[in-house]
Amino acid sequence: MLVKRIYHLRLLLLFGFFSLICPTSLFGQHQEFSHVTTENGLSSNAILTMSQDHTGFIWLGTSNGINRYDGKVVKQYLVHSKNQENRSFNNIYWLHTDADGVLWAGTNGGLLRYSIEKDAFVKMPIAGYKGGIVTFVYSDQKKNLWVGSARGLYLLTADRDSTKTQYFSHSEQTPSISNNYIKCVYEDHTGAIWVGTNGGLTQMQYRGSHWQFQQFKHIPTDENSLSANYITSIMEDAQQGLWFGTLKNGLNKYSYSTGKFLRLTHNSNIPNSIINNNIRQIAIDHNGKLWVGTQEGLSIINPLNLNIVSVQHNPTNKNGLNQNSIYSIYQDAQKSMWVGTYFGGANISFSSNTLFKIIQNNGNNSNLSNNVVSGMVEDAQSNLWIGTEGGGLNRISKTTRSLTVFKNNISQPNSISSNLIKSVYKDKDGQIWVGTAHGGGLNLFEPSSQTFKRMLYESNDSSAHTEIQSIFEDGQKRFWLGTTHGIKIYKRNGKELTAIDKTTLSGKDRDKLFTDYMIAKSFYEDAFGRIWIGMNYGLYLIEGNQVREIYAKDVVNSIVRDNNGKLWFGLDNGGIAFHDSKLGIYAHYGTNSDWSRRKIFGILPDKNGNLWLSSEKGLIRLNPTNGHSQTFTVTDGIAANEFNYNAYFKDSQGVFYFGGYNGITNFLPDQIETNTTVTKMVFTGLKLFNTSVLMNDETGVLKENIYICKELDFKYHQNVFTIEFALLNFIKSNKNKYQYKLKGFDKEWIETENNFISYSNLPYGKYLLTIRGANNDGIWGTPISIKINMNPPFWLTWWAYCIYACSILLILLLIYRFYFFRALLEKEEELHQVKMNFFTNVSHEILTHLTLIMAPIDKINESNQLDSQNKQKLNLVKSNTNQLLRLVRELMDFRKAETNHLNLEIGSYNLIEFLQQILNSFQEAAMAKNIQLHFKYHSNSLIAFFDPQQLEKVFFNLLNNAIKFTQEHGSVSLSITETDKKI
Repeated sequence: MLVKRIYHLRLLLLFGFFSLICPTSLFGQHQEFSHVTTENGLSSNAILTMSQDHTGFIWLGTSNGINRYDGKVVKQYLVHSKNQENRSFNNIYWLHTDADGVLWAGTNGGLLRYSIEKDAFVKMPIAGYKGGIVTFVYSDQKKNLWVGSARGLYLLTADRDSTKTQYFSHSEQTPSISNNYIKCVYEDHTGAIWVGTNGGLTQMQYRGSHWQFQQFKHIPTDENSLSANYITSIMEDAQQGLWFGTLKNGLNKYSYSTGKFLRLTHNSNIPNSIINNNIRQIAIDHNGKLWVGTQEGLSIINPLNLNIVSVQHNPTNKNGLNQNSIYSIYQDAQKSMWVGTYFGGANISFSSNTLFKIIQNNGNNSNLSNNVVSGMVEDAQSNLWIGTEGGGLNRISKTTRSLTVFKNNISQPNSISSNLIKSVYKDKDGQIWVGTAHGGGLNLFEPSSQTFKRMLYESNDSSAHTEIQSIFEDGQKRFWLGTTHGIKIYKRNGKELTAIDKTTLSGKDRDKLFTDYMIAKSFYEDAFGRIWIGMNYGLYLIEGNQVREIYAKDVVNSIVRDNNGKLWFGLDNGGIAFHDSKLGIYAHYGTNSDWSRRKIFGILPDKNGNLWLSSEKGLIRLNPTNGHSQTFTVTDGIAANEFNYNAYFKDSQGVFYFGGYNGITNFLPDQIETNTTVTKMVFTGLKLFNTSVLMNDETGVLKENIYICKELDFKYHQNVFTIEFALLNFIKSNKNKYQYKLKGFDKEWIETENNFISYSNLPYGKYLLTIRGANNDGIWGTPISIKINMNPPFWLTWWAYCIYACSILLILLLIYRFYFFRALLEKEEELHQVKMNFFTNVSHEILTHLTLIMAPIDKINESNQLDSQNKQKLNLVKSNTNQLLRLVRELMDFRKAETNHLNLEIGSYNLIEFLQQILNSFQEAAMAKNIQLHFKYHSNSLIAFFDPQQLEKVFFNLLNNAIKFTQEHGSVSLSITETDKKI
């Protein structure tokens, strides 16, 4: 008992000592978190485990599925099934990415492995697996995979051959692990494997060919033993101290040299003890500090001195921890810390911090009387004086941080003359001067009485619209006031002001400077005693007593000198300008940059050569040497994106102050870190007509995971598509920005803050889409590209054009053949006509001569002067001549028929007599071949209608062919048969 009391006393003294020398608890410390919840698309706010894959995606395991987060979009991986066993895969206990980049998930239903090719989780078989929950997954330095379950521990070799699985379980008879319910596994710097269970701790070391086991248990009588047997988490710090979390008994730190455990538990008597004894998760940040997640919040431990600061949910702090029940902690590749809670989703503490502080009126007036800040100055006691528009003058004590507000009181003439402050100034004697609006004039603060002396105050209505927008005292103790009715000059003598006439100055631009509508917005006296005056209409320089206009077209809000002696001017018309005294030139700077179109209210140079510019759209850090700029917004922790005139100031400690319409942002420039990490760009999704496209779906576009896809083929009707992408920068990821260019369509890079690009009705062709991303601080990463093929319809494809070309050629060929053969036919017809005309002419000549021959033959035959033999021969001549006449007439009739000029001359004739005459003409020819001619008919007279000439030709041809093709001694018969209707 005495030993126990001494131990607690020693621990109490230890924590008490560190509470004196170290910062107080983070209950009051500024620890900011960004949040990812179901409002961002998570399937559940219960974040039980987290991991980051080799691509850079953050995976969050919940009580209802796995979620992939890319900085903006959450993609859910859920098992939708009516089968209770299948739905058990949605309860995720552990996520782990091994050295080969494979993502593993321990679930209520077993071990899962993520397949990039399938973009899905597939079940991993384990030889000898006895079923039950997979509670933990871990890979050691040899790439072995340790799988903890509710029924023991499994070891898979580096090749992941499930048949080589080694199984470890608890045994009472032989050395073994402490219990079968595995909660955590860890490999220390010596290569030893530590296994935490719900029944103790085991150290496993491989010696020779077998494993050696050493168990550690809670021994109630030994304060150097484990504080409890239920081990929830194991982690080794940079000093090789091994830390163990327990379910209800706090932390244990193991000493290798002594083999003893040092206990750290929650103690309400020790302000800086851990926040709760129910330890869920331990992680190490990039500074070597332990982040300990508990049931009641987060404790951050410095292992070197055991200093502990704790963070808990504060309902009034929207940027704080949003829930106390912490189940998981993870450090990502950018060294940001992710804290998974059971009811509040994921909380992210960024590794790249922007330690802006805010002075703001949050409704209780304890920090500021009004959030619209119009001027700031520091007095000799380092008090901060703040002018507000409507809230009077504020003074914040730097020693006590107390706020004093000076407001107008009508019944007190020595109160400040107006609550609408336009300018605050400290003269060379340290006196505080305040310029007001609405005729309040100028006020001088009296420290002894804490009252004000009013000057230039007019109670009548004529000055109701007069504002003193700027105050300045030069080296000659001339007191300059920039009012809405022109510049006023005074000689200051202590607290008294004596007016100076403008005639003390000269130069051609003097009267222009002192015109009533000219308002002096800023003054600056350089090392040569020259006074620069920024006006609402131009920039002026007073050198000696000579007034000279430098540039007439700018509205100059502020003037400052940098470390190199160069003067810089903040412009109300956008951007900044500078004056180079060596070259004697005034010029605008960075006219092509985005910020050059913003109003610049104030400029402050830091010791690193940067210029800090307050604008209407954020606070800008500019490196004028290389032109690189970085814009900070409310996302980075500043009070507001829109700043105000005159509200910029640097105090004696180097702290910068910028005021705007929602309070004051103050910071040390060196503490504003830049996120220089170059993160990966990835394609994350594809949509057709605003509908997500899945791998191997009916669209046929995605054949593989779009993350590894190199080319997209779209059909002609798939002409409205959206490609989604992400820059895997999780530090203020809402400030990520992108540029894209579709080669073959876009001529210039197009900038966007969206994580998607949509195209519609792209012309058919091949394109290359290139996208690059810049992180929250404007650091551009490596671009990614994907080919896009817009395929035409089949009637516009190359082979269709080939068919069209062949068809056209065929048609042309047919046309050519047509005209060619027509020409040949025409030529042949022409030749035929020539021949026929020739035959016709010859036939006419022959007919003429045959007719002339027939006349003498008829006369001789009629004269009866020939004997019978000669007469018979003459008749034969006549017969042959008649036959020749018939042939000639046939030829002429053929010509007539060809020319459609053949007309039938039909008459009534005796067919028997007609045929007998024709048959008689062939008697000689028949006798020459000893052929007998027979003519058979039933009546000597058969009257019929016909053209004798044409019918004669028919029968002449028939009989001629019959005799010609009949053999000798044959016979030819001609018979006529008569019926009722035909012959």
